[in-house]
Amino acid sequence: MHQVNKPWGEEFRVEMNSSVALTYMVVGPSQSTSLHCHPIKTTSMLCLEGSGTIEFFNSNYELEPGKGFTIRNGLFHRIINKLGSEPLRLLEFENPIDKNDLVRFSDNYGREESPYEEYSNNPRSEELLLKIVNLVKLGGVVAGKDWEAEMYFSLSSIVFQEGNTYVVISGNMFDVKTAKLVLRQADCISDKTLQKLMGRFEPSSDLTLLCIRSSVEGWK
Repeated sequence: MHQVNKPWGEEFRVEMNSSVALTYMVVGPSQSTSLHCHPIKTTSMLCLEGSGTIEFFNSNYELEPGKGFTIRNGLFHRIINKLGSEPLRLLEFENPIDKNDLVRFSDNYGREESPYEEYSNNPRSEELLLKIVNLVKLGGVVAGKDWEAEMYFSLSSIVFQEGNTYVVISGNMFDVKTAKLVLRQADCISDKTLQKLMGRFEPSSDLTLLCIRSSVEGWK
């Protein structure tokens, strides 16, 4: 596990497999990341606690516990914590793994020309991230303040529920006729979208999914 200190908060990174890295992000109250893009990799953001916004050049996506969004490569975005008193806690999944795949457009802290920060020389363990890593490896359920996570190693074991959000940890889904991928590692999709894809495309035998759902009444 690697810890990265940021002017807006902190990150904890761990490689889940050869294609997917997981970062636990803590964005401080009323803070925001730089407006940046990843020219090569795709990233998916999942909100665990707090309230925030993914800001793009021409649109926004609102974040709340249990909700997620996939950001394609080359798309400039900024993560904003809208709350003035509570941190915004997120899981970020990236594919392919490359912490230096970063271009900053603007930054509140003057880092436009700076590379990705160095890892901390004295990192601490982050219990929540360790729980998620063990969940992905061993299965089961992990619960937080406003959310719960469950690992699925088979599509047949999924109990669909409106409001569920899934992230692909391994494997993919593809179009048999063209052999093109329609779902790949680190992609984030909703419950309804997954059901539609399952009825049309073929999953690989090693497809595994991490499910995040809100445990806040009224958000399910």
